[in-house]
Parts: sequence; C-alpha cells; structure tokens
Amino acid sequence: MNEETEAQRMLRAQREWERASRQGDKRTSNVWEYATTDLTTGKIILLSLCALIIIVVAGTVVEMIVDPEGYAEREAQYAASKQAEINARKLVEHERQAAENEQRNKGLHCLSKWDGSNRSTVRQVKEMLREPSSFEHVETAIYPNDNGEHGLWMKYRARNGFGGMNVESIYARVDHETCEARVLPNGPGSPVLGSTVHLRRSGVGRA
Repeated sequence: MNEETEAQRMLRAQREWERASRQGDKRTSNVWEYATTDLTTGKIILLSLCALIIIVVAGTVVEMIVDPEGYAEREAQYAASKQAEINARKLVEHERQAAENEQRNKGLHCLSKWDGSNRSTVRQVKEMLREPSSFEHVETAIYPNDNGEHGLWMKYRARNGFGGMNVESIYARVDHETCEARVLPNGPGSPVLGSTVHLRRSGVGRA
C-alpha cells in the first residue's frame, strides 16, 4: 500500500473542509428560510387585521355619508337598547335591595335559617338551665324593628329537676344591627301571633 503523501493529505483535508462548509451553509440557509417564512406569515396576519379594520371604518364612514338618517336612527336604537338593559339591571337590584330591607325590618335576619332561633337568645337561655344539653327549640316569634330593637319570644323545652320536660317561653330584646339579645325572664307576657309578629318553628319556615 502506498503511503499518503503530504500533498494528498492536504488535498483531502481541503475537500473535507469544503464539504463541511457546504453543509453548514445549507443548515444556515434552512434556518434563514424558516425565519423568513415565519416573519412573512406574521406580516400577512398583521396586514389582514389592518385591512379588516380599514374596511369596517370605511363602511361606517360610507354609511354615514350615504344614509346619515338611517345611521343616526340605528345608533339611537342601539343606545336605547343599552340604556334599557342598564335600567332593567338597576330595577332588579332595587327590588332585591327592597326585599332584603323588608326582611331586615321584620327582624328575620336575626333568626337562624336552620331552625328559626336567635343564637344569642339560645346561648343565654342554655346558660340559665340546670341541664343545658336538654334544650330543644320549639319556635321563635319576632316583632318588626322598634327604635333599633326587635321584641322576641322564644318557646323551648328543657328538662326539669324531676327528669321531666317542661315547655317554657322567654322574652328578649334583640339589637337590629348586631342581633345580640337581652334576655328578660320577666317579659311583658305571651305574644299575640298576628300579622306584625313573624314566627319560625324549629325545622320549618326556613328562609
């Protein structure tokens, strides 16, 4: 086998370098072509959006020039429909607020949605019982707001000292804002359950 001469080695090295250079140029060309294509796509999208905006604006301007009365009428109708929608929302909110205020004036916001009791009254009555765990709420009657307070009667059952269950009623004054009660054991007497008294029994009349 003939040994490779120095000239042949140099020639082979040059050819390999040229081949590598051509491959590198091809890769660079592919990257440039991809970037150019991506940039071109972005330009097309941007130009399309600009053209759409121009068409819409131009159409509006032409409509204003060609049919100014019709354009003004359609604009007025659109504004009226938007205002009607706003007014309807305001009416719904007003009715909701009015219903909520009515419930609060009746004192129902101070009664549990679960069993209709006033938690503050229940807590204080339990503290007075011989056997707090025997407490059973029967019903609570509450009066409308009277100078920032609601009159309240609560009927309940509790175990007495002989092991039997007594049914008792107790009166309280409930703060309109905080719903905290002042229990008055010697209250003004049994309530008359009428249109001005709002009654909730345990387990019924949930709001």
